[in-house]
Amino acid sequence: MTFSYDEDDDVLYVTFAQPKNGVRYVETDRGDVLRFCESTNQIVGVTIMFFADRTRRGEVIDVPEVGIVAFSAGMHTLIGHGKPHAKQA
Repeated sequence: MTFSYDEDDDVLYVTFAQPKNGVRYVETDRGDVLRFCESTNQIVGVTIMFFADRTRRGEVIDVPEVGIVAFSAGMHTLIGHGKPHAKQA
């Protein structure tokens, strides 16, 4: 699993696996985006919108479609003091 944070847009990209073919995007009810491998229909990643803002407010970020991927303010602290990572396509 890899993480990439875009500080300018406050978006956290979590990648579980690289897709074998194309990627299909599905927006969740909360505005996050699930990334599916088109050939296997497996979830290969999730894009979490307004990540730092949500963790600052103490919101527990949970993506039920993926399973338990809960983040806390500790994750905000980890990314908040580092340099932003390169954007991921």
